[in-house]
Amino acid sequence: MMICPECKGEMKEERTSVTLFREGQPVLFEDVPAWVCVQCGEIWLSAEAARKLDERLAGELKPRRYISMPVVAFAATS
Repeated sequence: MMICPECKGEMKEERTSVTLFREGQPVLFEDVPAWVCVQCGEIWLSAEAARKLDERLAGELKPRRYISMPVVAFAATS
C-alpha cells in the first residue's frame, strides 16, 4: 500500500486529469495513470507517466475536443 506523503492517507491507483501549460495555454490531459490519495486528493505521477506527459506536451497535440473555462484573478476572489 502506498502512503500519501502529505497527509499519510492511503493512495490508490486511478486515472485522473492533469493540466499542464504550453506557451502559456492550458492543456488538459485525461485518463492519466496516477496514485491518488483517498483522504486529501493529492496526486502523484510515476516517472514514466511524467515523462510521457512531457513528450506529448512537446510534440504535436491532437485534441479530441476543446473546452472553455473562466479566468479569475486571485486578488478578486476575497
